[in-house]
Amino acid sequence: ILGYSERYDMAVLKVLNVRVPLKPLKISETIPVRGEEVIAIGQGLGFDWATTASKVATFSEGRYICVEGDTISPGNSGGPLLRFGKDGNLEVVGINTSIFGENNYAFKYGLASNSKIINKVVSEILKNGEVLHPSLGIKVQQLNPVLKHIFDIKDYDKGIVIMDPLKNSSLQKGDLIVKVNGTSVWDLNQF
Repeated sequence: ILGYSERYDMAVLKVLNVRVPLKPLKISETIPVRGEEVIAIGQGLGFDWATTASKVATFSEGRYICVEGDTISPGNSGGPLLRFGKDGNLEVVGINTSIFGENNYAFKYGLASNSKIINKVVSEILKNGEVLHPSLGIKVQQLNPVLKHIFDIKDYDKGIVIMDPLKNSSLQKGDLIVKVNGTSVWDLNQF
């Protein structure tokens, strides 16, 4: 193991004594768009080497790609989410992470960490041996309907809520951050 990130649940491994030549897949520089076809590989529902295809339901410039239906199912976590690149070769656009839906066998959506996150993690591990996560020493949470109600936030639907401010600072619990140095911050990955 060259390094890992607990936050992103990813590691970079060095493979030694390979008996069969391996051809690494390219990690995409771009995130797939809504309606684009993707392929998940893993051991979905306990089957060996399951391959399933679906379409991207939506995506986040933050961390996740959201896939329709049961493409990402129990057993696929950690496997690649792929698409055909412009050159016709498969490329990695995500790493399958989780599912959510009505019950264990009627899934609505699957989530995959997107390729921008993968590239960041791999690059930092190869450069530093770890992924550095700077900290301001405060605890924050992404704004959601519950926090809007608790802190009576009316004018915004997105932003970062201060949950535990620094001592002796002007920040207060419930303060909302929507910009940092003039740049909008709508989710934790932008913060």
